[in-house]
Amino acid sequence: MNLRSLLLVAALALPMLPSTSEAQEAEVASETKKVMNAGLGFGWHFFQDDAVKSIYGGKGRFLTKVQVGLVPWSKYVHVEVNASISFTQFTGSAQFVSGGSSADNVMFTLFPIGVDLLVGIDIADEQPVVPYGGVGISHTIFRENETGGGTAYPGYRFGGSVFFGGAFLLDIIERSRSAELDSKSGINDAFFTIEGRYNGLQSKFESGALTPATFGLQSWQIVAGIKLVI
Repeated sequence: MNLRSLLLVAALALPMLPSTSEAQEAEVASETKKVMNAGLGFGWHFFQDDAVKSIYGGKGRFLTKVQVGLVPWSKYVHVEVNASISFTQFTGSAQFVSGGSSADNVMFTLFPIGVDLLVGIDIADEQPVVPYGGVGISHTIFRENETGGGTAYPGYRFGGSVFFGGAFLLDIIERSRSAELDSKSGINDAFFTIEGRYNGLQSKFESGALTPATFGLQSWQIVAGIKLVI
């Protein structure tokens, strides 16, 4: 093939080659839109009511927490509306709710249920740390019963909550694999989270109105876990 033929082939092929910007865009896959999130966390629950602490002590109680929610906005300001349920259970040597001592161990079980509005600061793509905070409402169902099969005393407490924390982006560990995971499963970001929360559980409903209860379940929670944004 002579020189004139080579030049003709090159001229015909040149428009078919991708530009530099197009090649870069092909190499860097764009993130999918953030729609929802799910998380699993473990931590400690610290009672603040003196009456409860006098029976069950002031030490932390192990807590498991599951969360799901929607992401209505995630550009510069990251917004989530989340629902969560937690579980903690431990024993004592006295009947706290009913009053009086017990020959058997007493089991105290709590199911904290919450609805939250979370706001985070996420101003850069693939930002390594996203600080966040928010407010919510909490409804905690509890049950006290003797482990030997005695009478159970169920109840609940209601109140507001405030929280703050940090979400540490795990995608930065291996960006290529996180991009592949996003394209195949829709998991946009994976975070390790650490959160502190105060629950003001001091009220219950009586005659259609919130009234202060004889004892409260207000508490601090420290929870660490994994959150996936989809």
